[in-house]
Amino acid sequence: MIKMKNSTIPWIGEIPEHWEVVRLKHLVETPISDGPHETPVFLDEGIPFYSVDSISNNELIYEPCRYISFEDANRYDKKSKPQKGDILLGKAASTGKIAIIKKDTRIQIWSPLALIRINNKNHNKFIFYTLLSECGQIEIDLRCTSNTQKNISMKDINELQLPLPPLAEQELIANYLDSKCSEIDSIKDAIAKQIEVLKNYKKSLITETVTKGLQKNTPMKNSTIPWIGEIPEHWEVVKVKYRFNVVNGSTPKSDNPNYWNGDIKWITPADMQTFGYINGGSRTITQQGLLSCGTQKIPANSIIVSNRAPIGKINYTTAELCINQGCKALVQDQFNKYYYYFMLIAVEELTLLGRGTTFIELSTTDLSNLSIILPPLAEQEAITNYLDSKCLEIDKIIEDKQNQLGTLDSYKKSVIFEYVTGKKEVNHENAY
Repeated sequence: MIKMKNSTIPWIGEIPEHWEVVRLKHLVETPISDGPHETPVFLDEGIPFYSVDSISNNELIYEPCRYISFEDANRYDKKSKPQKGDILLGKAASTGKIAIIKKDTRIQIWSPLALIRINNKNHNKFIFYTLLSECGQIEIDLRCTSNTQKNISMKDINELQLPLPPLAEQELIANYLDSKCSEIDSIKDAIAKQIEVLKNYKKSLITETVTKGLQKNTPMKNSTIPWIGEIPEHWEVVKVKYRFNVVNGSTPKSDNPNYWNGDIKWITPADMQTFGYINGGSRTITQQGLLSCGTQKIPANSIIVSNRAPIGKINYTTAELCINQGCKALVQDQFNKYYYYFMLIAVEELTLLGRGTTFIELSTTDLSNLSIILPPLAEQEAITNYLDSKCLEIDKIIEDKQNQLGTLDSYKKSVIFEYVTGKKEVNHENAY
């Protein structure tokens, strides 16, 4: 049993007696630097230029990327010259994002990234895992300041305090975590693929059922809608405007406090899920705000379609609410969920109908003229009941698998924390 001591850092806790707590500035080969605090001219080709948005899942995503000129890159090299093995740390916007440069190719970085080059007395991958760990992320977060977004200064990055074993142990722990994290990630990848298969199955099930019905061997006819193809012979084709009142939304003036924080629910595309129900958003308006901008209350059991940023989120309302100009409502006297399922399969077509130069938008006219297929009411109800049941079943499986991913994420974080703080010891039996 290894002897432990108090690290004196609450979020690190106890560490092995022979370990130290060391500031990051004492572990580097060259002073920690960042990228240029200017916006270069971006080109179609040249030197790859990365910012914090290029880091995903603790990996630097090499493509797609921005490019800068050789002249700008040569200038920026005088401040920081990234090379294979360097650690990149997000210091603005997405603080705490971290990756190691794995390719031996010339690149440059922007100011939201800090460049950390670990000296030969320490193991860069161990320091990477320590910064990635719960104690490293807490240390970073506590040192952040926030105005419009969270930032950590270069000075505070230098002062980060990390648990540090001797070099041989650093290497042993880093190798073990490489192996263990790879094992966990492989399981996660397999589950993520299963989720994608389930989502695709659900999409194809809705498409097949909504366009072909539940009765097999039914005589078919050409729907005259290219993206739908054949439909049962006794079904109709109608336009949205003949089944719905298409209602536009609006926004009260944001600088008038009398228009906001009332008791009327008000939503934007940002409040919407890709699909599903909606009963409110992050903001509310007053009756005065409603009257000021010409929006109107949308009754419960209406379909909401986002018409920009992005086009094609489809929700149905379970409460009365108002919408902004990024949404359109399809309102009927009596709600029929079959139409909701139809709109889900029409998303690609709605997107293709979008027009505009500044931003792509779906017009009221184009939405109103969208052709929809219409089975007899009894079949609509049967299709709806069938899809409600099947989608609930599929969604439950997806939810279970997403929970598995969450459990694996927590387990991975726990493993990293326990080993980089020495609470668990790597021995030669479990090292590889």
